[in-house]
Amino acid sequence: MKLEGFEIGQEISIRVEINKLYLDLVDKYNEEYATKMGQPKIDIKQVTTMTEFDCKVKYMMPSSMGKFSEINSPNHIIMELGQFLQNLEYYLPIEELSGNYYFR
Repeated sequence: MKLEGFEIGQEISIRVEINKLYLDLVDKYNEEYATKMGQPKIDIKQVTTMTEFDCKVKYMMPSSMGKFSEINSPNHIIMELGQFLQNLEYYLPIEELSGNYYFR
């Protein structure tokens, strides 16, 4: 199957703006790890850089199957959250995150 110029097995590079996710992860780290383990808290109020990472196309859906709007379905990328978070540690965009061993 080939859609919008992509093929199964193709390596692609994705750029995403996931600033809110980073701030939520920092809050969780500060509350659940840093405080309990006596580690320094991460003090950031915003992350404004794009995150770019590589991945491999594993499957392509011929339609959104009612889960998402068909209007923008050629632009959707669906990634398993657990896999995404595991890989994200290798692409953290700022030193406050990537340089903190305990956050990763």
